[in-house]
This record gives sequence, C-alpha cells and structure tokens, in this order.
Amino acid sequence: MFVNVQKEDKYFECDQTKGTVAGGQEVQVKFVFKPPSIDPLLQDIGALKGLGQWIESVWECKLTGGYVEPGTPDAQSIDIVLRSYVEQI
Repeated sequence: MFVNVQKEDKYFECDQTKGTVAGGQEVQVKFVFKPPSIDPLLQDIGALKGLGQWIESVWECKLTGGYVEPGTPDAQSIDIVLRSYVEQI
C-alpha cells in the first residue's frame, strides 16, 4: 500500500509526505506546528498578549494499492484536520 500526504502549508509541516506500508504494518506520520515569529516591537506590549486567531488546515492522505475487493475503488482519501491558535495581529 502506498501513502501520499499532500499539502503545502505555512503553519504545519509533515515529516513523511510519501511512503510504502506493508500489509499489517503501521506507520506514524507526524505533523509539526510552525508558528510565525512575533514582531519584536509588538511582543512586549501587554495589551496585545493573547490576541490572535484560530487557524485550520486540512491535509489529504491518499491510500492506494494493496488488495482491493472487486468493484471497490483502488484509492481511499482521508482528510486530516489540524488546528492551532496563532498569536498575531
């Protein structure tokens, strides 16, 4: 079976975007949050602490290959939803 995770994202990064998985095997795919850097002029202003917004990113994981019962599609797609709070104005 082949795994393909597709997305270009400025907030999240995936450690494995492609790979092969044998039957009965598990593979861990890790996502890392990459927060934007805070402007040094604004980071010490107390009134702005905690201000920001929730961001959401949807990644698509495609599983293809392996044994497939007749009449069923070869590829399966799974959406992975990642969310984080970004402090910035």
